[in-house]
Amino acid sequence: MRKIKYILLIFAILLFAGCSGNYNLTINKDLTVNEELNILINNDETTYETTLLLFDQADIDSDKYEVAILDDEVNIKYKEKYSSFEDFYLNSKLYKTLFDNLEYSIDNKGLSLNTKSNFKLDDNDNQNIVNSYDIDELKINIKTPFYVKENNADSNKDNTYTWILNKDDTFKDIKMDLSYKTDTLYGIVILSLIGIATLAILIYAGYYIWKNQRI
Repeated sequence: MRKIKYILLIFAILLFAGCSGNYNLTINKDLTVNEELNILINNDETTYETTLLLFDQADIDSDKYEVAILDDEVNIKYKEKYSSFEDFYLNSKLYKTLFDNLEYSIDNKGLSLNTKSNFKLDDNDNQNIVNSYDIDELKINIKTPFYVKENNADSNKDNTYTWILNKDDTFKDIKMDLSYKTDTLYGIVILSLIGIATLAILIYAGYYIWKNQRI
C-alpha cells in the first residue's frame, strides 16, 4: 500500500508541475495490456534529481522507468504490463491519477470502455469547473488489433485512437467499444484468398478427372 501511494504521489506531482506527452494503452490480441506514460516537464535546477529521488523512494523497479534530460526539459517514461484487462483495472496506478473513474464491461465478444479525465470541481463545490492539472497537452492513445465499433476519439491512425487533453479543457470523455473479431477488410481479404484457393482446387480436380476419362 505504501508503494502504491508513493507512485500516485509521483504522478500527481509531475502533472501538477505542468507537462506534455503521451499516455499509451495497448490492448493486445491475447488480451494482455501494456501501459506507458511518456511525458516532458520543464527542467529547473532540481527537477531531474527530485524525479529520480521520488522513484527511488517509491522503490519502483528501475526497468519500469527512465528519466533523461532533453535540452530544457526532463523526459520521464514509465511502463507496466498486465496479464489481462482486469489486472490492469485492479492494479494500474496511472489511470487512477489521470482519470476520475473507469467503467468497463467485458465478455467473450468484446470490450467497452467509458471514462473521463480527472479534472475536478473547485473547493466551493459549485458548478465552476476548473482544471486541476497544469497540462500543456497530454495525448491519451489506445491501440488495439481488434475491430472498433464505436469511439469518440479526436483522431485515429494505424489502429491507434487518440484523445487530446490540454489546459483549456475542463474534462474529456473517453469512450470505446471494440469487438474481438479482426478488422473487416482483413476478413474480406482472407475470405477472398480462401475462395480463390478453393476455386483453383476445383478447377484442377475437374481437369484431372476429365483427363483421366479420356485415357
